[in-house]
Amino acid sequence: MEANLFSQRADLAFAAGDIQTAIRHQKSALKTDQRITDRARSIQTSPLGNG
Repeated sequence: MEANLFSQRADLAFAAGDIQTAIRHQKSALKTDQRITDRARSIQTSPLGNG
């Protein structure tokens, strides 16, 4: 959800002609999405239980 917010902000900034802000928000969206993906992978590969 957070990545989607940054992406929408990027779209709005681009539409307003503020390219630098659009790029900054898009990069934030990508970083947030990558962080969420990494967290999901670590949860999937975590061992369940002790034995």
